[in-house]
Amino acid sequence: MSKLPLSASTETARLLEERAQLWQSRLLLEAVPMLERWCSRAMASGELQVACILWLHLALIQRWRKGEANKNSVSTLLCSELFLNANLDTSGLGTRRQAEELGLLDTEIFELFHSTRSRVYRWLQKSSPDGTERDAVLEHVVSTVASSPAREVAMRRWWELEDSWDGRGRFAASPSAPLPAAEVDPDEDFARWLSASVASAPVEVNVNLGQLQFRQHSVTVVPREVLALPEFQEVFPQVDVNACLLWALVERAPSRERYRFAGLRYEFRLWKLPDEPVMEAFSRKFPEHATVAEEWLSNAIAAVPEMQPLWTRGKWLAPEEVQRRVCKSAKLALSFGADSAVEPEAFHYEAGGFHGEAAALRSGGLSEWPQRSRGALVQPEPLRSPCGAHTGGEYFGRRVT
Repeated sequence: MSKLPLSASTETARLLEERAQLWQSRLLLEAVPMLERWCSRAMASGELQVACILWLHLALIQRWRKGEANKNSVSTLLCSELFLNANLDTSGLGTRRQAEELGLLDTEIFELFHSTRSRVYRWLQKSSPDGTERDAVLEHVVSTVASSPAREVAMRRWWELEDSWDGRGRFAASPSAPLPAAEVDPDEDFARWLSASVASAPVEVNVNLGQLQFRQHSVTVVPREVLALPEFQEVFPQVDVNACLLWALVERAPSRERYRFAGLRYEFRLWKLPDEPVMEAFSRKFPEHATVAEEWLSNAIAAVPEMQPLWTRGKWLAPEEVQRRVCKSAKLALSFGADSAVEPEAFHYEAGGFHGEAAALRSGGLSEWPQRSRGALVQPEPLRSPCGAHTGGEYFGRRVT
């Protein structure tokens, strides 16, 4: 093969230019859709390494694309960088194994996205006067990277955080129904307060770092153990156990961790098992050994459909001390399995029907589910209640409408 001299003729240069444009058009019109389909399949089946390689190929094609940035190129570059930063195994960065698997070194990956960052940022700033194109692109990026079901994605307004010293290049989504949590008193309306507190957790696309964040917390992959939970599948039946769903740890307490799902208006709260048993005085089987004064408890439980799984799946116990008269409130314990080592969970009910947390559970669409931890029932802290009574149990998810 003869080498082309540096002083090529005008005709040769024109021919090379035509061939380059032809290859670019074929890449954009034929190769890109094919790679996107492969990428979707890899993400749906949980093949993160394959998906990372495909996103890198898509980003490389967009990097050498001539002309100004457009909606498709910005979306692809953002999806590629955000997905890689959230899912790429960093333990092998800089090694020969990583270079062989991805086809690029970590320095080349950094240079790839750094060289296109200003182009992406300029388009996000000047895409359209009303910002609708930017909103559509950022919403698509979040739903794609987070593997969110299409029906869960709602259009929101995205704003650049220009009011802070480090706000340039950081775009945050405004809640679909803005309601500051500080303006809602949990003692007056628990369901509205919970809805407002979940909605007030901002999702943020940080173009400077190429990361999807919640309250400046980076997202990570949701463990498959969580995706395989029966309760999770009941809330998200369309999410496969191998899906690349993302979440971020937004709050850590001594006995609780709170995660926010990316692209979904849900939270996941994980409670830790206490060091000491919480309930020890529950020994009477309920309702077999219930007294006449405790008959109202069965009616109260049967009145709430959300409590039926707990009624049928566990063993209910009453305090050893027999209740001889109808009191304002009563306590029951729920234990799973025949193993006596399983610590029971306490449920508090108020006489005359369900109030407090139970009322919020019925009207607000909450899902209360107990979870196991090292063979014992996870023991959550009691939630606040308007009436002073509360229901124990694992808070699994709350959808913001």
